[in-house]
Amino acid sequence: MSNERIIKIYSDLDRFFTDLKKINLTKKSDLEDMLKFHAVSMLLFSILNRTIDLGEEIIAFKHLPLPDSHKSIFEILAKEKIISKEDEEQLKFMVNFRNLIAHQYYAFDEADIFKVYSNLDIISKFIDSSKKLFKVKP
Repeated sequence: MSNERIIKIYSDLDRFFTDLKKINLTKKSDLEDMLKFHAVSMLLFSILNRTIDLGEEIIAFKHLPLPDSHKSIFEILAKEKIISKEDEEQLKFMVNFRNLIAHQYYAFDEADIFKVYSNLDIISKFIDSSKKLFKVKP
């Protein structure tokens, strides 16, 4: 684990969340604006990628078994009681969406984007709990 890497992950996540707030998304129909749709999609993709990176850092820090997929990161963290089973399921849902963006960008719509956007609290919760683990000030 590298302190610089952890700090960079938190910095990136903070920047992506800040940028997302500036878009001022309040309802699904806001995503009918093509620029908002693509901007929010890419910000969510970036947030989810850095969340996966954060999970990998926790696994390395705790010397846990190496994951064989992005979803297995959260399975390992739940098995080790670092996150709850409910959080594991929510984070794996987010990984599914991340994979959809990465591999089938054409296959989702405004409703999909808004659903993930509306569930970002799980990411914030994961970030906050990881800061306690790494003893980083919130």
